[in-house]
Amino acid sequence: MAEIGDILKEARKNKGYTLDDLQQITKIQRRYLENIEDNDFSALPGDFYLRSFVEQYAIACDLDPKPLLASLKGEKVDLKVEKKAVDAVESIDYSRKNLRQDQHKSPKNKKNWPVIILTTLALLIIMGVLVVTIKDRKNNPVISRPPAVIVNSTEESTVATSESVTESTVESTVESTTESSAAKSEFVIDSSTNSNINMTLKNVTDPVTFDFTGVNGPCWIGIIVNGNYIYQHTLQEAETVSTALPQGATSAKIVLGAAGNVTIKANGQEMKFSEETLGQVTRNLELNLQYQP
Repeated sequence: MAEIGDILKEARKNKGYTLDDLQQITKIQRRYLENIEDNDFSALPGDFYLRSFVEQYAIACDLDPKPLLASLKGEKVDLKVEKKAVDAVESIDYSRKNLRQDQHKSPKNKKNWPVIILTTLALLIIMGVLVVTIKDRKNNPVISRPPAVIVNSTEESTVATSESVTESTVESTVESTTESSAAKSEFVIDSSTNSNINMTLKNVTDPVTFDFTGVNGPCWIGIIVNGNYIYQHTLQEAETVSTALPQGATSAKIVLGAAGNVTIKANGQEMKFSEETLGQVTRNLELNLQYQP
């Protein structure tokens, strides 16, 4: 238990972050970050906030939060072993990266440069000849085009044909627009466990806006995109707040501190993210976004 703050502090220093930097990234007050690093967990508002802050701290410093959270729950976890395993994986990845870079810089690639240059020049010459040939054929065609054939037709038939084409075009456009606007978003639950719910939001418009409304009691809300928190708020009962994802985001994670105390709408449409009564439990909504064409 006493090693959690030391491990997080070391990870922060390895990333080159100051406490002020970490406060900007996680939106956690500096004094709480200092309490965590000093292993003074009793100074935090409660167990829920302690687990949430430790998880955010770990994610911001590229650490796996699961062993730390398990240790907070009282499970027997050798944090030193977990840390060594993470360091070993990072060391292997770094070595493989250096090996790939060395392979790209090998003398064999340098020997291929003359061949590549000559091939490129040959392709450019061939393309130039083709362009000149096509232009010459357009200016001096072998077979001349026949004069335009004029077909006598009455003014009435011409007007009727024009009106028919116009009506057909308008009807086609209206039908296409109606079908496009009638398309509705569909929210599908792909899988669900005790702590995670995977959902696909199909046919949504960009950007996606979420409306959170508090029911029964307070609920802490956090939204993560690309590993960073973009929004955090403690929602009160009967309160409604709104926030939007960055444009083009294809995935997002919503962390709910008390999942039974909140309802969510995406672009005004209700998200039914669970069939059971959740109550005062923490749930993570892993969202996959599919936009309208």
